[in-house]
Amino acid sequence: MNQYGTRAKEHWQHHRPQAYAALTNPEEYFTQMGEEIATAIAALTPTLAGPDLPGEAYLDKVARVKAATRQAEEIAIAESPMYATPELTFSEWEDTTPDTLDALLAWVWARKSELEGLDEQAIATPQQTAARFLVTEDLLTQLVEAASPWDHLQTPPAWTAWTQSVQDRWRRDSSR
Repeated sequence: MNQYGTRAKEHWQHHRPQAYAALTNPEEYFTQMGEEIATAIAALTPTLAGPDLPGEAYLDKVARVKAATRQAEEIAIAESPMYATPELTFSEWEDTTPDTLDALLAWVWARKSELEGLDEQAIATPQQTAARFLVTEDLLTQLVEAASPWDHLQTPPAWTAWTQSVQDRWRRDSSR
């Protein structure tokens, strides 16, 4: 494995541990990717270095080619999937997901208004919402029919279903 594969492997071990663990053969994967990065650098360097300049001294040419190689390295690494965005922690995911408890309750209240004929605004169907939040349509029906959806969510079966959906969505989103 060349230096690029080694660096990428270390990056994944530190910043993408779940993705790294999912690899069936990490040595082969990072060896191949390191070679692809090296090939991209080798192909890009002559273009960036340009042709020899008339009267260019040897050391000037070495400096020009070395600078082009460093630039090609930066470009190849930046374009490589090897340095993908680090995985979010659970807390970071919770802070950034739009599928929060408040969003679910907002859907419930909008659905209540829609069913009572108070609001004609089209909202997501129960099927779409169940798929979005990874909850059952039965739980959504219970929430819509409850006088207080929040109080209903505080009951052990409903709260367990909600916390399970949070864990399921975290696993789904973090594996992407």
